[in-house]
Amino acid sequence: MIQIHISNKEISFRVMDELFRRIKDWTYAIDEEVFNHQLTTGRFANREFDPEILALMKRVKAEGGILPYYGAGGSRGVCTYHFHLMLTESKLTVVHGPTRKMIEFATPQTIVAKPIESERGLRFKFSPFPHLVKEKTPEAWSGEAPKTLACRIIGKELENLIHWEHWVDNLALSGRYIYSFREVSLGSTGFGVEVQDRETNNMINITDYHNW
Repeated sequence: MIQIHISNKEISFRVMDELFRRIKDWTYAIDEEVFNHQLTTGRFANREFDPEILALMKRVKAEGGILPYYGAGGSRGVCTYHFHLMLTESKLTVVHGPTRKMIEFATPQTIVAKPIESERGLRFKFSPFPHLVKEKTPEAWSGEAPKTLACRIIGKELENLIHWEHWVDNLALSGRYIYSFREVSLGSTGFGVEVQDRETNNMINITDYHNW
């Protein structure tokens, strides 16, 4: 199920219930595969891991966890979520960036009146800090994982969108646009955001980089 909220202050999507669980299971399986490959090769791309990092990864593995390395910006995750809204359902495509693996879902959608808020709690999926320090770590590293996926266009990003020459406000939910949210470790929402106009095939990056 996908919830959709649209107002003059935001355009937001929430992925929940069984669909969210399936996405989490799918991404975890890929991340685990990448992690095990990195342990076997001792490398990320063309770079060898430092012995200390590799030792930490082996420790996490022994504790039953995973800690794949995706570079400085990959601690939050490496997936992009593409929302294509239609009349009675949505198509959600999830792309795992480093492996380019992809999965698609056709799912029911519902419009909700209440704004969609991002959940507090665990934000950095692959942070090493909980394994390195004994004291209590910030909630972003050690809190409970969110039970839904909230993707929001608000503030400056919404302003960038509505001033785009290819934006038609009353067609926001018509199927004309595809909304893409790329997981990043910076920014208030944790996503870089692009919108594609399927009618003209133009695309805009509306990410508020000044807030990073």
